[in-house]
Amino acid sequence: MILALKAHYERKQGELALKLAARDHDAATQALADAKEQLASLRDQEKFINGVLTEDEQAELLLKCLTTP
Repeated sequence: MILALKAHYERKQGELALKLAARDHDAATQALADAKEQLASLRDQEKFINGVLTEDEQAELLLKCLTTP
């Protein structure tokens, strides 16, 4: 009986560890996606500053900057 309880406890502990690892992976994946989006925004801003964007691109970027918190 004690061995069965120990095995059950260890299995549950393993399941919890897997769930925590999956949650951490999901959080890291989201953080990476957010960082990529911020980098793209910074690149657009750099192009705007350097005058590389067309007028339409400048207007779109300006609108994005004004509406993004």
